[in-house]
Amino acid sequence: MGQCWKANHKVSRASTSRRRNVRSTVLSAILATHSVVLLTALPQQGSERQTDSRAHAELRITLEGLLTFLEKHQADDVSEAMAIKLIDLHGLSFTPTADDLERLKRASASSEMLQAIERAKKPPKPEVKTGKLIVACQPVDCAVWLNGISVGSTNAGVLPLPAVPEGSVRISATRADYEPDRKAADASIQPNETTSVEFALRPSREALVAAGRVLFQQMLNSLGSASDPSFDALRASGTLQIDTTGEPRVTWSVVALLSKRNEALFEASRNREKYEITQTPDGYIWKKAPKTKEARKLEDALRLVSDKQLSYLVQRLKDPNVVMIAPDLTRGDPMAPVFRAEASWGTWVITLDTARHPSQIEMESSGLSSGLRVRYSDYLEENGLSYPRDTEVILPNRTSGVKLRFDKVLVSPEDKSMRLPAK
Repeated sequence: MGQCWKANHKVSRASTSRRRNVRSTVLSAILATHSVVLLTALPQQGSERQTDSRAHAELRITLEGLLTFLEKHQADDVSEAMAIKLIDLHGLSFTPTADDLERLKRASASSEMLQAIERAKKPPKPEVKTGKLIVACQPVDCAVWLNGISVGSTNAGVLPLPAVPEGSVRISATRADYEPDRKAADASIQPNETTSVEFALRPSREALVAAGRVLFQQMLNSLGSASDPSFDALRASGTLQIDTTGEPRVTWSVVALLSKRNEALFEASRNREKYEITQTPDGYIWKKAPKTKEARKLEDALRLVSDKQLSYLVQRLKDPNVVMIAPDLTRGDPMAPVFRAEASWGTWVITLDTARHPSQIEMESSGLSSGLRVRYSDYLEENGLSYPRDTEVILPNRTSGVKLRFDKVLVSPEDKSMRLPAK
């Protein structure tokens, strides 16, 4: 019987030793930082309760410790139960993220352990210090992005963000059809301080070209048959005034047959003088030679106004190589919208009136014609035709010019008494 008792005693001691070894292994796996055990003290004789309490108070359960434990003790229910108990007792030294939970699942964490992790005590969230950020956009409002995340849009050019965590941030601004002056701005947010960032936005060229095409089409629509491809010629009668610096104004009575091909036939009369002048692509042909100084200036005046007749000008503007571009995308002056016509031979700045008729065209180039202005006014509206009665050409010196006033205008007249020369 004594031998039996000894044998049972040995078995009991062996079982106790195994349990202690299991507990030690579990503690070594999960109560760690960087996968090592942080046991601050081992039990000593006479102070076991005090030391054990201090060790338990300083135990830290980390993510790496849990992953190491799961790797070494898969399918070990006893070890897992002890691990869950320790999680319940001591909580976690970290706050698990969604990625952390996914790693634990892949490491074979059971649903019971995941539930224990979810309900476990977590470290207190650190106090987040914040500062104020003000983002401004000019001259239009914009959408604001903070570290790649949308945080709203400016209102009247400003977006205040009252509580931005301290540290470095990257701010960007966007708006359809606009380009900011920089892709992004880096700023350092300081606690209880205000940081301001401003963006200057300018319209993209593509958006300006699209807006210019819209204005040009509105201009064509306003002119009716004068911009129609079927339009060939018009007959008009009126007066031609020539202003020369330092000389009296000279006025001629004029009857004209004008073609969109920049061909024309003029009858000009003044006092007892009367001339017939034919305009061709190669130049001007007089039926009889001019007799007076005033008559000799007539050809230059006709050249100015015939080249700037709206019917001919429209056909040049319709060239697909001419690019229409608006100066901006804001409404600007609704009474006088402006766009530019850019071509290889120069640029025209076109101003429209409230009806979208051309009211002024100004030349922009590096040549002698730079600054030349053509003004159109007093539009005739009749039978689908919209055409200016007044065409005034003002030379760059702003003092000399020519004004052609039509009292009557007919499109594609049936009266062929004045005919263009055959090509």
